[in-house]
Amino acid sequence: MTRNHSAKSLAVLLRARMHPDPLPSRPRRRSRPLLRPPTPTPPPPCASGSTRPPWPPSRTPRRSTLFSDGYRSLDHGGRREVLRSLATEYDVPRARVRDLMRQYMGLASAAGGDEVEAGPEEGKEGAAASLYRMERGLRDALQPRYSGFLEAMNAQPGGLKLLAVLRADLLALLGEENAPALRALDSYLKEKLVTWLSPAALALHQITWDDPASLLEKIVAYEAVHPIRNLIDLKRRLGVGRRCFGYFHPAIPGEPLIFIEVALLKDMASSIQEVLWDVPPTPESEATCALFYSISSTQTFATLSPIPGFMQWLLAKLASQINEQADGKQGIELLHDLLKSSQWVKSDKISAALKSPLMRLCARYLGREKKRGKALDAVANFHLQNGAMIERINWMADQSEKGIQQSGGIMVNYLYRYVFS
Repeated sequence: MTRNHSAKSLAVLLRARMHPDPLPSRPRRRSRPLLRPPTPTPPPPCASGSTRPPWPPSRTPRRSTLFSDGYRSLDHGGRREVLRSLATEYDVPRARVRDLMRQYMGLASAAGGDEVEAGPEEGKEGAAASLYRMERGLRDALQPRYSGFLEAMNAQPGGLKLLAVLRADLLALLGEENAPALRALDSYLKEKLVTWLSPAALALHQITWDDPASLLEKIVAYEAVHPIRNLIDLKRRLGVGRRCFGYFHPAIPGEPLIFIEVALLKDMASSIQEVLWDVPPTPESEATCALFYSISSTQTFATLSPIPGFMQWLLAKLASQINEQADGKQGIELLHDLLKSSQWVKSDKISAALKSPLMRLCARYLGREKKRGKALDAVANFHLQNGAMIERINWMADQSEKGIQQSGGIMVNYLYRYVFS
């Protein structure tokens, strides 16, 4: 299955999810629907403000599962195609909102102003009830069409983790395409994730040597501060005088979102070696200090992002030095012309000679060059403002003509770690 075919198939599935099939015509007992997603083609506005037809609950899990499996199988370009479709085709139904606003203003004028006083008269009560119904309809219509879809995905097993992956992909896309519709989708999804990942929903569990091997493997793999070298090291960290606690979310069973390692000591340690190689461990009855020596987040997401302003910045710096300096001007001018021509990448020797200085200059550009207190590079500023950190700079990661001209072929990994507060 090609990428376009896969992305197109998911687009059809999204459309089916947003445009629910009509209920079967055969008689059946009606039950309260689990979900009431909006429809992109609502009926004409009415005073009741009702815009959401029933959705057959039995169809929701299957379609959500199909979308989840399909999205994970897509490549970089296919995922972006789906995100653009979700953001633009299933946004707020603005025509519907305008119609309801016209109705509301007309109804408010007929009722005699901004306020409708409660009273015994039947006419006033009817006008007030109509206004309240219309206000509910406006609130409902102002929700983006994708809201019901995201809620349904969150309700499915593994759905919350998929939504976190989806937002990581969305952040990477926003770094290159800062479109209003994509920003709106990101803002909505961020608010939902903050609610769904609320600390109130997390459960604290002490991780011990008796826990399943699959969980212990995750502790070894995700330990980010002091790597666990082998099973003996792991057993020591879970044994006498040690504690390991993990925060778990019911929607992501068997996988800690964050875990904390604690050492019980007689006194505050002055070096990490005292903690990691405390043999024999301090008897717990004699411990007077609980030392938190490692806090690791297991939910990390990374981007591979362009650096569109690097070469422009570097060439401007070299041109400035050519104009200001007399000594060494010829060498700087030669380097400026060489980088500007982009022909240097065709020579392995020149490319190897330039790798170290260009990588150092790129690190300076990303980490230290500022404009009004923000990163000079637009993509870097976006990710750093959203809580990412610069994890790694990659040499010759984009060897296209555009990549060489913009960044000398260098790309950067931005790393996102979830922080629960």
